[in-house]
Parts: sequence; structure tokens; C-alpha cells
Amino acid sequence: MTFKEWLLSEVPISGFDLEGPAWEKPGAPKHNYTAKDIGILTSPKGVEKIKKKWEKVPQNFDLYFLRAPGAGRHVEEGEVDEKFLKGELNLNIPINRSNITVIYTNNLGTEKMPMNAWTIAHRFGHAVRQLKPYQYYMREVEKDFNHLLSMVYGQQSKSQYQVYDRKADNDKKHLAHALGTMGSARKKALVNFGEFNHELLAQYITQGNIKFNKLPRMVPTRYAWGNPIGMYARQEDREMNDEYVEYMAEKYESDIDMILNHCVGKIFVM
Repeated sequence: MTFKEWLLSEVPISGFDLEGPAWEKPGAPKHNYTAKDIGILTSPKGVEKIKKKWEKVPQNFDLYFLRAPGAGRHVEEGEVDEKFLKGELNLNIPINRSNITVIYTNNLGTEKMPMNAWTIAHRFGHAVRQLKPYQYYMREVEKDFNHLLSMVYGQQSKSQYQVYDRKADNDKKHLAHALGTMGSARKKALVNFGEFNHELLAQYITQGNIKFNKLPRMVPTRYAWGNPIGMYARQEDREMNDEYVEYMAEKYESDIDMILNHCVGKIFVM
């Protein structure tokens, strides 16, 4: 059995395929993937890890990774149809309308994350971010973080959906670093607060739930002489809002499940 045949026959993810001639040629151009990405996606062990991580959600996915000249011009296209696949990507693949079909044309991004199970889920968030259910979910996340910043840490901000406020975005990013339990939050590596939406989606897809830390007494926003300086919580408000944070996690799980259900039968290009 060839590696490609194994991909199509042993998959908890309903479909997982490598498209484009470059995958078959040693030393071929990378076409917006890295050597590490290629190593993961062509390794039986690497693919098996991806499959296992994506078993946590009930929706079925067909994932395609296109490595071909010109494919990288189509980044975060979002929802497309078969005509787009054939005309723009020269792809003729079977579409199962009971599944969510995602075509990855690249692994570009400021985060420089290898194409593992988490990255694939995070990039999926970028592909579906223009959908109405995803826009609703992002507004809920921002509203909740604005609430916590105001009620617990005494910070006021304008919504970025109205007027962009750099300080407010940074405050929310620092709070996301404190509350988030995924690697990017622990390492304080979020590029901006908007990326936290996709990190929560990736956590739900690969772990089956969303988990937050409790609200800290102080949220560091910068350091002076090695000492943290940041936003301090009012003790009584912090304790009262710990339950609200638990509610947020449950709400986002429901929101993301609604998003995934909305995506069934559709085709997306990342």
C-alpha cells in the first residue's frame, strides 16, 4: 500500500490528501510550506498525530494540502465552490456534502507555526472568519474580555469593531495570555488579540473543550528592570467574575460547535 492509499484508508478525519505534483518530487519547490511542514504532512507518524488530535469533535472533515505553483496566491479565500477549485486551483476533488472540506494552499503567518494538528485547526479559523456565526463568536469574545477589563481591572475601551484602540487591543491580549491555557498564551506569544479567537477554536477542535485559568490578581502588560507592571484586579470583583470566566468557556464551546455545524457541506480555502 502506498502512503497516499494509507492516507485515504486509515483516517479518523474522513479525508486527508496531498494535492499537487510537488509532493511526489524530492527537492521540489516548497510553495509556501516549510521543510518542517512537508516532513509532518508526508510522515505516517505525523499524519497519525493529526488524525488523533482531531477526533474530539463530532463533525467530519476532508482536508487537502495543495502544493503547487501559484496556489499561494489564494490565501484565506474563505468559502468557495467547485468552480473556484477547478478554475483557480486546478483541483478536481470529490466533495462530500456531509463533511467540511478545507483546502490549505500554504502555511504562511507571522506565528511561524509548523503544520501540526493545532496549526491546521488555527488556520481553519482564518478560513471561516468571515462567516456570520464566526463573526458573532468573535464579537462575544471581545465583549466578554471588555467586560472583564472594565469590571475587574478598571480599564475602559472602545470596541475594535467600531474604532480600533491599540491600547485596548493590547490589554485584551495580555488578559488572554493570563487566562488562556494553550501554548501561545503560556508563552505570551499572541501577535494580537484577534488571534486568540482562532487559538480557542484550535483548542476546542484538538482537545474537545476550552479551559481558562482563574483571573489573576495582576495582569502584566510590561516589565521595568525585570519587574512586571500591569493591571490590578479588585479582589471582590475578581472572585465574583471567576464564575463568569467558566461560563465564557462553556459559551465558546457552544458557539464553536454551532460554527462547525454551519460549515458542514461547505468548501473553504485557507
